[in-house]
Amino acid sequence: MERFVDHSGSMTLDRIIALPADSFQPLKSNLAVGTGQNAVWVRFTFRRTPSFPGVAWLQLYPAYLDYVDLYAQSGLDPAKPASYHLINLGARVPAARRPLVHPEFVAPIATDSAQPCTVYLRLCSNSTVNLAGALHTLPGLIYHTSKITITYGGYLIMCLVLTLVNILIYLRLRDAIYLIFSAWIFTLFCSLLASSGIITLIFPAFAHQIYEPLYGAGLGIGGMLFTTLAMKMFETKRIPAFHYSLIALLSVAALAGLVFPVERYGETMPFMINSVFILLLLFNWPTFWSVCTIASGGMIFLVAFIITYLAYMVQFMHLLGWIPMNWWDINVLYFVSIADMILMFLAFLNRLYAAEKMVVEMARESEKTALTLAGEMTVELRERENQLELALASERVALEEQRRFLSMLSHEYRTPLSVIRGNIGIIELLEEGKEGRYRDKLDAIQISLDRLVEVMEVSLERSHLSDNGDSVGRQRIRLASFLASQIADARALWPPHVFIYSEPLDEHHVVGEPQYLKTALFNLLDNASKYSLRQSPIKVSCGIEQGAAVIRIENQTNSPVHEEGEELFVKYKRGSNTSNTSGAGIGLWLVRQIIMQHNGRVTLERSASRVVATVRLPLDDDARANYSAVNIPDP
Repeated sequence: MERFVDHSGSMTLDRIIALPADSFQPLKSNLAVGTGQNAVWVRFTFRRTPSFPGVAWLQLYPAYLDYVDLYAQSGLDPAKPASYHLINLGARVPAARRPLVHPEFVAPIATDSAQPCTVYLRLCSNSTVNLAGALHTLPGLIYHTSKITITYGGYLIMCLVLTLVNILIYLRLRDAIYLIFSAWIFTLFCSLLASSGIITLIFPAFAHQIYEPLYGAGLGIGGMLFTTLAMKMFETKRIPAFHYSLIALLSVAALAGLVFPVERYGETMPFMINSVFILLLLFNWPTFWSVCTIASGGMIFLVAFIITYLAYMVQFMHLLGWIPMNWWDINVLYFVSIADMILMFLAFLNRLYAAEKMVVEMARESEKTALTLAGEMTVELRERENQLELALASERVALEEQRRFLSMLSHEYRTPLSVIRGNIGIIELLEEGKEGRYRDKLDAIQISLDRLVEVMEVSLERSHLSDNGDSVGRQRIRLASFLASQIADARALWPPHVFIYSEPLDEHHVVGEPQYLKTALFNLLDNASKYSLRQSPIKVSCGIEQGAAVIRIENQTNSPVHEEGEELFVKYKRGSNTSNTSGAGIGLWLVRQIIMQHNGRVTLERSASRVVATVRLPLDDDARANYSAVNIPDP
């Protein structure tokens, strides 16, 4: 083979044939021109033997050459341009215009055993210009095609499998290293898909449009990811010089990925190659030091990185035209990366094993800690159990003392109450026929005495029922008569106040325990009388709203209450206007407890001069045979 460099890039076949004989320089091996924008002509002559078929298949590679114009001799005189016919090949030529859809450039050449055949090739590419080839018989071409298809196909399948496996590991561990590694493998897949020509078989219709961006972006992004992986693995920030050299290498790789789509590859490639050589030399010495700090798979990583560095250097030497090219080493980066990927994958598996081992150790430590905490909590729970048993025992003692107290109260109070009741009867007899000056006071004393007796009897009754495990029965109460009775008692107890009451309830009923409902209403009326203005009316209104009886007690006051309504229902909580009145702060709390036990609600609304207590009780206008008992707090 001989070559001629057309610096103008405009020479045609007739001018090339007319050149002096010494214009073409002999090639000792395959063509390796390197980068540049010049057109390169290659000429070779061959003669077939009688045993070789009449049609030879010319196979040319690499598959990333942009334009390859093949001029094959078909006439008798090789010095005449008319003796040649043109076949357009190249990566930018659509597959439909090629003689054969093939990963590489293949064209048939008819030969005559009586005379030699001359072939001219015009090569032009935006990237590097390298060329090798062979003449095949048809069976030989089929064998060669099968070999490269199986080789490249196996490599591509391995890339996809390793990419998928590392993505799955990333999804499990959430470690970014596995994601970067899988992305780097995928860029190698894309780059080889374009540079090997396999993309022509997969997408024959538009392979000529996407091969160059796919190839260039694959190389550039692959270099960026590989550098990022090294920075992540070796924690290069600890060595500033090492770290910044990698950042520079990352920038060069990014530039390489950008220049392919804009077709400035030939102009920038020398700068990038020289930069990569320098940076790789700078990159080697800290790698040996940094790899010692990796706990898992450090030596495997080191071997993998060294192999990759060497493969990149050989690849760049091919591209620059420094070393000749053969089929086995034109894709040295991809074939070496197979071993590289396997080694790195084994190292990552070792890293994964170390991570799993650490997780197991942490789980064991957590289990020990949990057992220790469980033991401590068990001891604490036993202590709390003992304290609870002591508290329950104390409560039982207190309840027993309460029952004794109530029994004693029942015994001791009956006699004085009987004496008081008898003397009141005598006083009432003496007052008959007189002016009745003390009649109101005697009625109030009698009502208070009856209430005291009623409270005592209810309390004693509940105490006995609690001892027997029984509950208090409820009654059906007619609201009109019940409320009228309570208002009458209030008028007798607090004669200075005027109680205004209307009775529109007719025959409505509620279900409950009269004694406790009396206590609730008594407390509300008592509060109204205590905190209302003297001689001011206390309004008691009743009505039916949404199936419930609503009782409102309203009074005027000149003592503002600063607390919210809900706060006043808290046990032992007294309002800010109670400083001059007696009480323990359980009246409203007791009212709420009683009303809630009757499935009702009680609220308190206040303003600057008005307080309204509202009680809602569910109606029971249908007669019922039985009513369930509900425990009510002791009044």
